[in-house]
Amino acid sequence: MEQLYQESEYTLMLVMIAAGLTEAERDKVFLGRGDSPFVPEVMSEIKDAAETLAPYRFDRVYSSDLYRAQETLRGVLKGNPYNPGWELVEELRERSAGSYEGMKYTDIRKGMSPKQYKAWERDPFEAPLHGESLMDIHERLSPWFQDQIAPRLKKNENLLVISHPDTIRVLIAMARGDDLIDVTSIQIEHTLPYFYHGTTRSR
Repeated sequence: MEQLYQESEYTLMLVMIAAGLTEAERDKVFLGRGDSPFVPEVMSEIKDAAETLAPYRFDRVYSSDLYRAQETLRGVLKGNPYNPGWELVEELRERSAGSYEGMKYTDIRKGMSPKQYKAWERDPFEAPLHGESLMDIHERLSPWFQDQIAPRLKKNENLLVISHPDTIRVLIAMARGDDLIDVTSIQIEHTLPYFYHGTTRSR
């Protein structure tokens, strides 16, 4: 049986953390591959995550190569005596916002009917113009997941992944063997460790 926890009382296997909240995201701006400064409280939140993970020894650590993810990673592993180093992974980047990059969600909504906007939010096949859908993230992430993550989960290795909300939703679907539609409504909180413990299923 596999389960997803925000706090773990079980043997650690896969921990996923979304990069710290940025000013753009706080202001409801669609931030895909761009960057923006952290909101002031992020460093305290990262410190909390570091304290939660301090007792654990990770076999492998992976991070999105976007700056906000790297800064989150450095804070999370600061002072961790079991720090094994890390690997920057392009596949772990946030969803590409395409033509919507830097736009406020209120302005995006104005250009759509309510039905179109709801579909864009919840349909894993819907993508912004020149951007990515959840299915697109799945397609770019799947080879890396099958090569790097799935075999190590089967060997009970402890893994830490720093990424971004939409990408973590796809990782959750892959780890649990779920359809993407099952994870579109999962709320991923920035800097909060999500613990996965279980066995991956293949379809």
